[in-house]
Amino acid sequence: MNRAGDPGTRQASARNLNMNGRASIKSFLLRAWRERWTELQWSVNLKQAFPGGSMDQYQLAECILQQAFVGPTPNTLVLSYLRHALSSQVVSYGAFLNALTKYEDVTRPLCTRTLLDLLNCYAAHVSCLGTPDSCLLLCKSLVLTVLWLLRCVSQAVEKLKESTEYADILRVSTEVLGKLLANGQTRALLYVGKMEETAGWGKLEQLQTTLQDSTQNLAQSGPTARDTVSNLQQAFYQLSQLPHGKTLSPPAQSHGHGALNSTIAVLAFIEATLNTTSDTQLFVDLLLLVEKLNQIPRPRLYAQVCQACFMGLIDSAESNDELKWTAFTFLKIPQIFQRLKSYTQEGKDGREEIYQGFELLLRLQPLIDKADVKNNCDIMQQLLQECGKKDLLTDAQTKKLLEKRAVDRKNLKTKQDPPPSQPNPTLILRAEPTVTNIIKTMEADYSKNQDMILGVLGHMMSGKSFELITAAAATTGKLHMFASRLIKFNEFAKHSSGEGSKVSLSRAVLFDISFLMLGYITVMYGTEIVCTSSAGAGNEPFFETWVGQCLPIDQKCRPVENMAHPDPARVESLLTQINSGQEIKTSLQRWQDVCTNIPFAIQEILTAWENGALNADAVQKFCDNIKRHMCCLPVCIAAWLCSYMQGLTAPEREKPLKLLKHMLSPIQGDPTMSQYNERSSLMIHIIKKISSDLLSTKSSRTTGEAREALGGVEAGRQVYTGVFSTAMQQGWVDGRGICSADSMLTIGGARWFCHCAVKEILKCSRREDLIQSVNVALALFQLDSEPVAVAMLSHVIPALLLDSSKRELLCNPRGTALARLAVQCTAMAFLTQNNDRRKNGKSRSRKRGRETDREYVVSPASSGSGKEDERPSKLRILLSAPENEAQNPAMQVNLPSYSSSEAPKLAAQISNVNFKEPLNHALVRLFQLFSDVLTDSSVGPHTAFVVSFIQETVRIGEQASKPILQFMPFSMLPALLQCSSGVFSPEDVTLMGDLTLPMVRKVIAKAVCYYRPI
Repeated sequence: MNRAGDPGTRQASARNLNMNGRASIKSFLLRAWRERWTELQWSVNLKQAFPGGSMDQYQLAECILQQAFVGPTPNTLVLSYLRHALSSQVVSYGAFLNALTKYEDVTRPLCTRTLLDLLNCYAAHVSCLGTPDSCLLLCKSLVLTVLWLLRCVSQAVEKLKESTEYADILRVSTEVLGKLLANGQTRALLYVGKMEETAGWGKLEQLQTTLQDSTQNLAQSGPTARDTVSNLQQAFYQLSQLPHGKTLSPPAQSHGHGALNSTIAVLAFIEATLNTTSDTQLFVDLLLLVEKLNQIPRPRLYAQVCQACFMGLIDSAESNDELKWTAFTFLKIPQIFQRLKSYTQEGKDGREEIYQGFELLLRLQPLIDKADVKNNCDIMQQLLQECGKKDLLTDAQTKKLLEKRAVDRKNLKTKQDPPPSQPNPTLILRAEPTVTNIIKTMEADYSKNQDMILGVLGHMMSGKSFELITAAAATTGKLHMFASRLIKFNEFAKHSSGEGSKVSLSRAVLFDISFLMLGYITVMYGTEIVCTSSAGAGNEPFFETWVGQCLPIDQKCRPVENMAHPDPARVESLLTQINSGQEIKTSLQRWQDVCTNIPFAIQEILTAWENGALNADAVQKFCDNIKRHMCCLPVCIAAWLCSYMQGLTAPEREKPLKLLKHMLSPIQGDPTMSQYNERSSLMIHIIKKISSDLLSTKSSRTTGEAREALGGVEAGRQVYTGVFSTAMQQGWVDGRGICSADSMLTIGGARWFCHCAVKEILKCSRREDLIQSVNVALALFQLDSEPVAVAMLSHVIPALLLDSSKRELLCNPRGTALARLAVQCTAMAFLTQNNDRRKNGKSRSRKRGRETDREYVVSPASSGSGKEDERPSKLRILLSAPENEAQNPAMQVNLPSYSSSEAPKLAAQISNVNFKEPLNHALVRLFQLFSDVLTDSSVGPHTAFVVSFIQETVRIGEQASKPILQFMPFSMLPALLQCSSGVFSPEDVTLMGDLTLPMVRKVIAKAVCYYRPI
């Protein structure tokens, strides 16, 4: 037997109570009808007989409707009791709608019409002021009510010829449906119900599809039927677009003629020069987000991407990035446009939008003319032909565009002298199919025929062939495969068990060429191309091991103590052979050992030179002997010298720097060694790339001298202000500004960089200037979006909110502009982070010199993770503490602790989000601060900023806002709506949480029901 307190006993008692209550209600209704009670009498007697408020537990609405429809016609007296019960809230709207949807007798049109009239009276007032469960029940009831209305329409259409009463039902059903959907609060509740009552919504969609077909012929029956069908189609459209109605729209953006969006310019720069080998999907996703944030029409988006590419081609002429920009423009842009075309809105022609985009681009005639002159070709013709191959344009569209461009080119002044070689666009387009053929050739059995492989590699090294091939391979995603073939060649050539002199010489050249080619690929396209995690511990190829231990990447040198230990006997042998001027022995030589020990041989020479045992001429001769045979050895020496000089003072660097310069000076090579001049050219390029920071007097990247040259805080801010002001004046961030900003971000860190951007924004007062400044700042933030977003959320915004002396800076429109920047950069950071997570944590981009820049991490859990071994520079410490937040007790916002036994306080808890990730942690802290601001007794600009932050988050769309709003506490939503009456529509409230979670649906349903916007 169940005890009295058991759940089974309680449920049985509740059923018995409801059954007894329903019987009493029916008896009560019969008595009221017999005695003809008025509505007031009925209400008074009802409260006396059933004290306790709501009568939903007794299903009063259902009992009244059953009693009202007992006879041949509806009982108006009994129905008046239901109207009074609804008006006095004795019966909830949810219970009433539930009871209404249970009536399905199609043979009594008069009863159906009465129910429709009753529903029509309250369609504009449907709401609930009860518990979250009651509010959610109302949402489900609304879905079932709409389904019931569509069934009424369907039944009326089927029986339309039988009686004119069904025509009236059809008209009234459509009117009631339109009245329900015209109310923003009802639309919002319907959207919540759609996520809760999935089965009912599925039936609703099926019936909607059926009705769309069956009502098409009905429109020809007359003007009344035509209006009814038109209203019905409008209702169908509103149902398909839920919850959108009067939602927040993005602020107006200016799209002046030829104005290039700064964010698009920076994203194109990063994609073309830093992320050359990456997949284009994230770039496309970021472009789509920028398009939505700035309300850029799709044709203009196409035009601006091409505009950014043409500007990159012009700025990069005769630089190391020239071929990268060329490959990106002519090989990758058609792929990007192909993906953008797949996101074309329904009802629009993707090819027509691309055509319109090129028409807009043709208006920028001076830009295209300059690009033609710089590249010695018709770049529009080249690009349009590639787009035509991808079926992005029709032949007729391509012909029209080429004809328009031909008219503009008539007066173009070309160079008088013919170019010495074919233009880069032509060469890069020819190199693309060549890459595939070369990779197939490299798959042959090279162990039996080294001369064939040497011939292929030697042919690639002639002129610009190798640079073109690597650029084409990187852009088309084949560089990793190409590098893996070279690694196999390098592994094969590093040692042999038995060989003759000719074979050993060929093996030495093969090792040298493959090493230099891999070195060029690594310094130009990143270590991830040659370094793979597939090999087991201790089985890594030699070149991969050497890169990890020795090669500086982006001016980040390896610690000398982590390099392989020297073999004294081999070092002594190398010193003897090189010092005597003899050729390094090639037969049975283990070249990996030579590369490992040659730096220690040069260390002996350097020590002897510094102690006076050798003079400069002897050192020069030694260096020339090293370079005369194998060009990979100077590269190994240069890599070691870069690491060796990191811990030296300026006077101590004098002679190592001279050694480094000796490695760069060209000499006459050994005539017996094939392809020496080409190998020497690759060697010089690699050494210049890895030592540019040490050799260039103009560089201000990461060395101690460069940091000191900034002159401290004020000088650093002046440099940043100059970059920002130039971008504001010209309307976009150019390549030089991007490089300068990247240097400032590397030196000062994300926190200082973010503070400077906010100060520049707060200098503006005009709305147009604020919009432009936010666009410039957002563009600069793309250089390293996640740490900058974390710095903004963890330091900059809390400092402004908590310091009462600075709150006036948050007055609108500045506060709104700052909120927009914070939300947009956070959304773009989440987009980048999610892309990295899909790639198993592998970073998409090579953030130059910032791989270990973790000063932005605020999570206490990261302090002992071993990721902060590299201490920040003194200048970074100086630059990154402009506001002294650490000394402000109010800034110490503790991370809330969440127990699994208590009810969740955030949607992120339900989704099992990792709170220790920097961006997630920063948002948790910020929303906790927002909650404190909203519940504070004082109201001011800081309160308005919180409202603006949520407002901007809602504006960016459901998909982008979901990762941000999942950290908003459930308790914050009512306080937010109380402080922002009139700012948000009910539809906006539904976008403030992830409605796929049941707990969130309850919170949102209650918020929508209680929200009364003015």
